[in-house]
Amino acid sequence: MKKFLLASTALAMLSGIGVASAADLPSRKGPPMAPVYIPPAFTWTGFYVGVNAGYAWADNNNNNNLYTPYIGYSSGGNSGGFIGGAQAGYNYQFGLGSGVVIGAEADIQYVDLGKKNNNLYYAPVGYYPTSNNSSGNYLGTVRARLGYGFDRFLVYATGGLAYGDVGGGSNAGWTVGGGVEYAIWQNWTVKAEYLYYNLGHNNNNDNLFTGVVGPYYYGGKTKDNAGNIIRVGVNYKFW
Repeated sequence: MKKFLLASTALAMLSGIGVASAADLPSRKGPPMAPVYIPPAFTWTGFYVGVNAGYAWADNNNNNNLYTPYIGYSSGGNSGGFIGGAQAGYNYQFGLGSGVVIGAEADIQYVDLGKKNNNLYYAPVGYYPTSNNSSGNYLGTVRARLGYGFDRFLVYATGGLAYGDVGGGSNAGWTVGGGVEYAIWQNWTVKAEYLYYNLGHNNNNDNLFTGVVGPYYYGGKTKDNAGNIIRVGVNYKFW
């Protein structure tokens, strides 16, 4: 019995030594796998600032008529040229990835429409065409935006207040349009947009006057500051 106990104790000690030796051996497991980065779902929510440039054309026609027994006068003109400036705004998207997007945007633009007036003079001795040029100064808008975001692609309509001087004096009116926008990176987007603006018009009533050369008639209607804008732009969106 005593020999049996001694043999069991010796076997247990040998087993412990074997386990400890196995624990000291190098592990055959590979290095731990690096975590997989999953980018967050894109959202249009956030403030943004950007710049834009494009082409604008207007129908700033001045239809004025002056007739006497000796001369006649009429004028008219329209314009087109460069437009460019900066914008800032905020979007809010309902849901991630895709969903309704609402927002507001304000912009200020330099306008060079190069208005041209064609004047016609009539007299008993001949016909005298003349012309002169003028250009506008600025155009600004404050607009609401409503669209739908298909992940990084946004389609939207926009409209609101327009103000400025585009060759017919400073006025305020309205604007409406739409566009598309695409996020090329998480913080950078590019867009293409169309706007129609109308800053109002002035009507002059017809009048009949008499003078030393006999009766003469003046009648006119002036329609100012309505036109179209096509532009592209880039925005930086803050998170």
